[in-house]
Amino acid sequence: MKKGSFIHLVRNPDYWDAGKPHLNDIFFHVIPDANSRAIAFETGQVDVLRAGDVENFDITRLAGLDAVQLTEAGWEFLQPVGYIHLNNRHKPLDDARVRRAIAHAIDRQFIIDTIFGGFGHETNGPLSRLSRFKDTSVETKYEFDLAKANAILDEAGLKPDANGVRFELQFVPLPYGELWQREAEYIREALASVGIKVNIVATDVPGWFKRLTTFDYDLAENFVYTTPDPAIGISYAYTTLEGDNAGTTGGNVHGYSNPEVDRLLADAAHENDFDKRKALYSQAQKIISADVPLIWTHDIVFPTLYRTKVHNLIATGLGTDENFADVWLAK
Repeated sequence: MKKGSFIHLVRNPDYWDAGKPHLNDIFFHVIPDANSRAIAFETGQVDVLRAGDVENFDITRLAGLDAVQLTEAGWEFLQPVGYIHLNNRHKPLDDARVRRAIAHAIDRQFIIDTIFGGFGHETNGPLSRLSRFKDTSVETKYEFDLAKANAILDEAGLKPDANGVRFELQFVPLPYGELWQREAEYIREALASVGIKVNIVATDVPGWFKRLTTFDYDLAENFVYTTPDPAIGISYAYTTLEGDNAGTTGGNVHGYSNPEVDRLLADAAHENDFDKRKALYSQAQKIISADVPLIWTHDIVFPTLYRTKVHNLIATGLGTDENFADVWLAK
């Protein structure tokens, strides 16, 4: 094998847990593109495809191969949620009516079914479906409704010009592969249908990071790991930001500010009683969902593909980010 084409891990005979790990060694193959990774799995070069290793449109086909298993498990700890940042500092996005109109103009089920290959779940708020604190009963549902989106924009005084354009927005896609580029192109077309002209600003990862953390954007793609505790996973994204730099793309780069949400999130973070915490987070979810400071595109599913001879691959909520000590191969 060519140097740099793989990482080889060898069993530690002095591992603290007697009798483990079961495997003698593991090879992590370094394969540059998703199509080649799909071929490597299909031909038997590799036994496991971790989430994100191949494009979603290839997953169903590969899952249909003989002796191959697909699982959505292993993300109970990270709880990823996808969204479109809306820069609340910029007009007209500072108007909640405009943000609601944008939410109604985007067919998020289309994003799940067509762009992400059916992997994902509807969400109308900041928390993952995997969270113990998720309360769907308080969320405002933003159904796909172009007529409603147009009516709201008219009400906000944003009439189309002679070319049918109400206003323009600069959109920074997430530079993480083809799926996100496809989503950005769909968002551009979806918003054009209600008179919003979207200009896609292509950039690399450092450029994307700089634009978001210096608030140099109108729309931007992102996804975050919301984690089991909202005090860690969502509070920093919805608490009023002081200063001129967000510091992290998972933070409040959208500039959302609601004093009541600030209070609820702070109180919940310091509350030890689970039921009281849940009630506080329910109140916060209700307000955040109604304010729609950003567009929650989908509750993300990151599927893992593996051959059925691989046992105990997903043993905890960290999935393939675990230590593989319990994994074993059938003869």
